[in-house]
Amino acid sequence: MTERLYWRYPQLSTFTARAINISPCVEKEGICDCKEVLVKVWLDQTLFYPEGGGQPYDKGFFKIAGQGANFPVIKVMEEDGDIVHYVCCPPEELDSLLSLKGHEICGEIDWQRRFDHMQQHTGQHILSQACLRVLKASTIGFHLSWEYASIDLDIAEINHDQVREVERVANEVVFGNIPVRAVEYAPSDLPPMVRRRIPKETDIVRVIEIGDFDFCACGGTHVSSTGQIGLIKIGDIGRAHGGVRVTFRCGWRALVNYQEQNESIWTCARLLSVPTNNIESGVQSLLTKMEEKGQEVKRL
Repeated sequence: MTERLYWRYPQLSTFTARAINISPCVEKEGICDCKEVLVKVWLDQTLFYPEGGGQPYDKGFFKIAGQGANFPVIKVMEEDGDIVHYVCCPPEELDSLLSLKGHEICGEIDWQRRFDHMQQHTGQHILSQACLRVLKASTIGFHLSWEYASIDLDIAEINHDQVREVERVANEVVFGNIPVRAVEYAPSDLPPMVRRRIPKETDIVRVIEIGDFDFCACGGTHVSSTGQIGLIKIGDIGRAHGGVRVTFRCGWRALVNYQEQNESIWTCARLLSVPTNNIESGVQSLLTKMEEKGQEVKRL
């Protein structure tokens, strides 16, 4: 069974490991469309997080000691308790890669991708607890894509004032820069406030503790303090699975989204010839003029 270094050292981006097994992957469909050879690599330990729990897998590359070649790791999955790394390999390098079985391999994860996932995932824990406190709503689903994240809540609706209060509570935790810890418990020793149901056959339960604000069983990677999240911003509110779906962005994603929205606001303000804080009145004035013109046309 692969040792999961990403649990013990979530802030590291490089590591060395021994290749337990390396073999070409016969089926590439659904994994990649590259023209190179797809190879599966098993290691004795890894920093690469496999897809699971709503969090996407890490990407990165393997390096061979003494050689300049880098082999991209394009997907990481858990299979039968082991972690499998899917690697793209040029045909001319295949024999060299296969010969590394039993030898040391250097790995490096895409840190920008990993840190983004950590920001979103820890942000989700905080947002879910804020929804529980403000709305008495439990999170029944979590999804993290490349553009945004979302949680599904078991309530019928949520209004604008409630959204603002949830954001306020969540960001108070972020700005408080509260330590985030991963603690392992025996099922019988679990604190009563832990969110999420625990499978009966589990021997050890990993709990992410955010100060005394939230306790949630989780196998994902997380920031070491809430200040690293930067900001939690709620986006669209929709319907899903009989409840409410809340999309949100944390950290860099929130900043990029703000920049894009500000560009749109500035463009609209320029087209309307009004300051940015008067766009609503500018649009209303334009609609009024259009209505008046329409009435004039009818009278002709």
